[in-house]
Amino acid sequence: MNIKNLNLIIAFLLIIISVISYYKFIKNNNKLNKVESFKIYYGSINDSILEDMKKYEMIIAEASHFQKKDVDKIKEKNSPILIGYLSVLEIGNWDKKILEKMDSENYLKVNEKKVFNEKYNNYLGDIGQESFRKLLISTLEERIISKGFDGVFLDTVDWINYYEKDKQLYIKLLQGYEALLKEIKIKFPNIYIIQNRGFGNLLNVSSKYIDGLLWENFKLQSPNDEIIRKQLTNVEKKKAISIFTVSFQNQLENQKLSKKLGWKYFKLENGSSFNKWQ
Repeated sequence: MNIKNLNLIIAFLLIIISVISYYKFIKNNNKLNKVESFKIYYGSINDSILEDMKKYEMIIAEASHFQKKDVDKIKEKNSPILIGYLSVLEIGNWDKKILEKMDSENYLKVNEKKVFNEKYNNYLGDIGQESFRKLLISTLEERIISKGFDGVFLDTVDWINYYEKDKQLYIKLLQGYEALLKEIKIKFPNIYIIQNRGFGNLLNVSSKYIDGLLWENFKLQSPNDEIIRKQLTNVEKKKAISIFTVSFQNQLENQKLSKKLGWKYFKLENGSSFNKWQ
């Protein structure tokens, strides 16, 4: 083997080592990867619940129920990572503060009619509109960041993928979501971003910005779920994104599968919900 070929081999090996070291650094630097126990809770709080929260390494919560003093109360040594809930498309009918700030142009419209989720009685916001994104950012700052939360949980992202067949609208929503993620990263560079589902945009868009992903309604019982699992495993390795799971049925089976994949699982007790502390 001549010197030139040897140098090329050495250079190639150094590149591989550098890439591996880089991904290891990212993975070790993402504290979400060290989380083992977590809980999702959207209900009201009291002193007993706040004290109980300290038993977990991460809590995803509805931040509107918290005051800064509540966050300070559980922000002691070995306190949990606190992640505040924020819906990026659906506007909760209970969320009066956001509804009061919504202008007509902020609502998502299809065929000039506002999109309405009849199941949950919620309208959808148009994330493609800069004014609506500003409303989300201000809500994030006021409701979550100012209280001392460590990050944000972005929910209802799946709605973007429901419009894949409407190319013009789909691209608009996808670009709007990426613009939101960019602005969060710029304005709040030190917070964690966890996305709920939204598998369709994960690879090409959000994996560049998020630190974690929750697979709500986790189950691997169909060919499509198997495809998603492979995609997430690939993204997890390349981007060092931490994967969390929660199921509403077949708890033991899904918990075992999640553990096998190296993902963090939240077990909902029988009859429990995200609004009930147990």
